[in-house]
Amino acid sequence: MSETEVATSRKQNRAKAKKASKPPLAPTDVPASSVNKSRKRSPWCSHYVVDEEVPDVAECKYCHAMIGCAKSRTVVSDDGSNETMTIPRLWEFNQDERKKLVSIFKKLPSRVCLTTDTWTLGQNLCYLCLTAHFIDDDWTLHKRIINFCPIVGHSGVLIGRAIEKCLVEWGLKNIMTIIADNASSNNVAVNHLRNVLNHWECGVLKGAFFHMRCAAHILNLVVKDGLMDVNLSVKKICTLVKYVRSSPARLLKFKSSVEE
Repeated sequence: MSETEVATSRKQNRAKAKKASKPPLAPTDVPASSVNKSRKRSPWCSHYVVDEEVPDVAECKYCHAMIGCAKSRTVVSDDGSNETMTIPRLWEFNQDERKKLVSIFKKLPSRVCLTTDTWTLGQNLCYLCLTAHFIDDDWTLHKRIINFCPIVGHSGVLIGRAIEKCLVEWGLKNIMTIIADNASSNNVAVNHLRNVLNHWECGVLKGAFFHMRCAAHILNLVVKDGLMDVNLSVKKICTLVKYVRSSPARLLKFKSSVEE
């Protein structure tokens, strides 16, 4: 090997050694592009405390509810068939609190009113939420989420069976009413639950007033129908606002015109 080749080999080895011994980047030395691509932390995170022993579970500072963030396997069989899917475990009941609530439901002299709603996430996963409202012996109004679960779809039969399954698990039979929006699928679900309660001989007036329409949904439909008469004017105003706000120069000129 010639002297030139030896010198070249030494330079390459020194360069490799220098590169290998280079310290890692400090947090302040991270390129700006990497920082911009990182996910922002939600402001709601400040409302929860993470347990060091169980890092996958957080506790709310105010209501002390436990919220899990780990993934779990859930079997959905409300339509008679079994389907397994991977979903985020949004929350789970504290067993002591669950037993306490079951005991309250058993001794409750009054009836329970339910509210329910369903929606679909971006991952095409359908979820159902069921809330129980009741008044205790001290005339204090309570509301408790007793179920938050995935369902196969938004059909009325699936919704009705999911709610029925939840009522059986909680031992709830003294149901007064259920509040749901005006979707046709909810009508099917309510009819299913009405038949179930009548079969249990727990319905009031055979469920004649069991389904209470959601007032907020009715008001929303009324406003949408009313806006249809001025739809063209509203679109023009929205287009004008977008045009002004899309340019800082236009916005500044618009504000100066308003002040004048």
